[in-house]
Amino acid sequence: MKNTLVLICLATLLLTACSPGTKVEPTAESTETPFTTASSTAAPPTATLTATLTETATPQPTATFSPTPTETQTPIPTVTETISQQLKSRIVFYLIKPEHGRTDACGDFSLIPIISQRYRTGDKLRDMQIGLQMLFDVGGKYYGPYYNALWDTKLTINSVEYRSKEDYAIIDFGGFLPVMQMSKCDKRGVRQQIWKTFYHYEFREKTFTINGAFLIDQLNR
Repeated sequence: MKNTLVLICLATLLLTACSPGTKVEPTAESTETPFTTASSTAAPPTATLTATLTETATPQPTATFSPTPTETQTPIPTVTETISQQLKSRIVFYLIKPEHGRTDACGDFSLIPIISQRYRTGDKLRDMQIGLQMLFDVGGKYYGPYYNALWDTKLTINSVEYRSKEDYAIIDFGGFLPVMQMSKCDKRGVRQQIWKTFYHYEFREKTFTINGAFLIDQLNR
């Protein structure tokens, strides 16, 4: 029964389609460009990762510090002075070289300059006083092979007056001078040693006193 109904419907449709009164209009094609709907949000294009090169620091050359060379001091050559030069540049005093075969100030003795290690100051008045005081400070009777006639004295310089125009020095000595106990040889030796030491510093004139009295008079007693 169902099959019969289907056949009837199909026949009816065919007849209707073939009827001349019926005009079938063609369906116009849409001229619009179809819109494409993305099924999902388009993924951004896959970025091609360019490997960033890690910059390798080029090591800077390490400065090598050369030690500053230590300046070698050139030693100043030591100038060896001759005896004549030392007699003018150093403080000098005089002792006695006894006569051959003797050990005192008797006989025919000679005076020997003793050159100290101390240099002159350039002031002859001061240098003369230093030289005399060195002589007074020897103290002993013998200084090596030399004889000191002042061995039993203890002299000092009380005062000095200097007259530059006349190049004249007036010196008053003090201290101990036992003239009454001294031998004639020693008195003579004392005189020679003091006078020679004084004149070594190139003075023209002098007057020596001891405690206000003339030294020459005391030594002649």
